[in-house]
Amino acid sequence: MNTRRNLIILGLLVFSLVGVFIVYARPGFGPGRYHHDFGREGFPFGVLRELDLTEQQKTQIESILKAHRDTVSPLKKEMQAVHSSITAKLLGSTSVNANDFAAESERAAQLHTQLFPTRIALGLEIRNVLTESQRARAAEIIAEKQARRAERKRSWEEQQ
Repeated sequence: MNTRRNLIILGLLVFSLVGVFIVYARPGFGPGRYHHDFGREGFPFGVLRELDLTEQQKTQIESILKAHRDTVSPLKKEMQAVHSSITAKLLGSTSVNANDFAAESERAAQLHTQLFPTRIALGLEIRNVLTESQRARAAEIIAEKQARRAERKRSWEEQQ
């Protein structure tokens, strides 16, 4: 009974860690595309949709995205394989402990270290396509969204 409880606790702990790796390994550093309106590769693409981009800017951004996608795709596939390996171990029938995940944890950290600079590079390339007024408007939009998010968080915390 104690072993089963410990295994469940370990599983939950590892799933939590895997979740962190997934969030930070996914396109869009930090919480990725699921939160904060960040999209692929660390740039706030939701904001780009709200800017008045010219057709030339849209074309440039798409070509930048394609170039980065081709570079990053193999690393992302490998990260997915690491996540699959972790899941298979967690859900397998053999007994596991935290030491059994050391190789996967190390590889996931290495992949994240490789992916992060490409996200920054992508953001810089897209930044250079935008005009000064578009960057200023993007900053305003992000500030507004952050304020709304902070208000929702404050409201949620008050309800607790």
